[in-house]
Amino acid sequence: MSRNLLVLVPLIAACAPDEQRPGIQIGDEGAFGCQVLSVEDVVDGAAVIDGLGVSADDAMAGLSGAFTGTGTAHDGATVDPLTLDVGAPVDLAWVETGHDGAPSADCDPYLTGSVAVALDGGSTVAASLDGWVSVAPGDRVLLRAAAPYDEVQGDLEPLWLDPTTLDWTELQVIASPAEGGWDGVAGFTGCNEGDGAECAPPVDAGGEAAELVFSVR
Repeated sequence: MSRNLLVLVPLIAACAPDEQRPGIQIGDEGAFGCQVLSVEDVVDGAAVIDGLGVSADDAMAGLSGAFTGTGTAHDGATVDPLTLDVGAPVDLAWVETGHDGAPSADCDPYLTGSVAVALDGGSTVAASLDGWVSVAPGDRVLLRAAAPYDEVQGDLEPLWLDPTTLDWTELQVIASPAEGGWDGVAGFTGCNEGDGAECAPPVDAGGEAAELVFSVR
């Protein structure tokens, strides 16, 4: 099954780091930008899902494994090799989305599953992240994962925020499939919690402001 390149959305400081599967709660913004209306666990991975046209097993095939390539840090330094290890998706669910609590023609449902992710760029960055991978009709695929700042190893540091001034800071990885692997970014984001939360500016997932841009196959 071919994979279409999904335009990467910004890394947004939208939820606290203990919410390891954002976009799965009713009323939340889902993986592809619409409001979550309902969530149904996938019981039979081999059964074809109405609205997707394939089974959950087929939709997730080829998305997990160890992928190796290179990265480019914001200062221009090359990270070679860089490995992204994506675990097999678990806790699969089918998510219906819309706007203002109702279905909408511009909002697609999607399949999502939790994944364990490891990013290894040697002395530059190394982290174990929790996240999810989502597949929408039209074979649109998004991988997103995060790890607390104090659990990230290596020389990579936030460019646009000071973790000492925020309630929480995390490293986020966001990627989409490309040529049998993944293209994506890794960047830091953070927030102060409570009413009127002050969040760090979103990382530009296009790469202009991300701490690290990578391509792995």
